[in-house]
Amino acid sequence: MKKLLTLILAGALCLSLGSCKKSEPSQSSSNSSSGGGDTPAYHIAAVLPKSDVYAAQIVAGGQAAVKAAGLNVTFEYLYTGSSSETELLSGLDTTAYQAVLAYPMGGEASIAELSRLQAKGLPVAVVGAPITKNDFAVGVFCSDQYKLGEAAGVQAKKYIDAKLKGKAGIAVLEHNAKNLTESTLRLNGFLDQIKDSKDVSLVSDMEAATPEEMAEQLAAYFKEKGDNAADIIYCTNADATVAAHNAIVKAGRKGKTAVLGVEADKAVTDILKSSDSTVEAVAAQDFWQMGYDAVSTLMDAVQNSSDSAGSTEVLEPVVLTQGDSAGLDEYIRKITEK
Repeated sequence: MKKLLTLILAGALCLSLGSCKKSEPSQSSSNSSSGGGDTPAYHIAAVLPKSDVYAAQIVAGGQAAVKAAGLNVTFEYLYTGSSSETELLSGLDTTAYQAVLAYPMGGEASIAELSRLQAKGLPVAVVGAPITKNDFAVGVFCSDQYKLGEAAGVQAKKYIDAKLKGKAGIAVLEHNAKNLTESTLRLNGFLDQIKDSKDVSLVSDMEAATPEEMAEQLAAYFKEKGDNAADIIYCTNADATVAAHNAIVKAGRKGKTAVLGVEADKAVTDILKSSDSTVEAVAAQDFWQMGYDAVSTLMDAVQNSSDSAGSTEVLEPVVLTQGDSAGLDEYIRKITEK
């Protein structure tokens, strides 16, 4: 049941921030997020992937941190595609900002450019991407992909014991991520929670890259299996969760096949809130909190001209279930606030 994973997982990171001269903040309060007219206005470059729905959560968290601290901060949002990210970072004017917030998608090349920016005097905080060897960022804020799958597996086991009398067939729908480590870790974490259950088995393993391909595979699966379809579909990202829910409803399997998954965007939370939801639970990454903590750390570094070692914060999964209305509402508030 469990895929072999040969990649070495990131452990505790040894972080350091070299001494450098930072650009001085202006005294202008124009276009600032918070703060009075005499408060120094800090300018942060926020380098975010244009196509990623979670960038908005990072932005909302960062803005909340500024508001809570009563600071005067202007964010310049620089949205990129993975192909242009390295070019954007290499051309960034280091004299125009006091800090950089980055959600890098371009792999080692982007990490190298962020390190170069730090060497030129800009504190950098990294969100969403674990770094195996970090010697530049004031902070790294990310999720453990295995633990996300593990959290979903715990919820699946509870559902199987409570609703299925301990017996279930599980189908898996994996997303073909650019970095296959992500989906593999999420699958391994999930399967490790159910591997010792005597009457639980993996009956199908589907893979797809796009929502359209997911819908096609699921439609073919339900057409072939009919009443013998799986009791549970485990989905390794939000697109897969939405596709599985729609396919179950279309196949008339509501109440017979349930969905558990990883990640939660607005489409997933809308399903969880709806009366016809087939989604029992999802384990979500807390991008809002990552943004909040990253900006708080950046502001500390800028204000204190600190060159002390940074830290790595691995956030726990946020588990969202149909039954926890308060938790679901709080998560929705965070991902929709401006």
